[in-house]
Amino acid sequence: MFDLKSMNKELDNLKRRYAIILTELMDRAVQARNKVADSMAKPGAFSHHDAFNIGASASELATLAGKIEQTENVIRWMGEAK
Repeated sequence: MFDLKSMNKELDNLKRRYAIILTELMDRAVQARNKVADSMAKPGAFSHHDAFNIGASASELATLAGKIEQTENVIRWMGEAK
């Protein structure tokens, strides 16, 4: 059974993971934008795989956002049940 302490710890872990993935996503977007700019000067520098990787990261963020919201709700409900 989960207690309030373990639920708060899980929430912190989810938020930490969200922040890491968000930072990686932002870095990937900058790198992809730079590749597009470079491809105008150097053919072949552009990679269409960047969009797939960015999309996968965005999907993972959406999943984590849902888990964060669910965990916050459980914590709130546990507090209300006291």
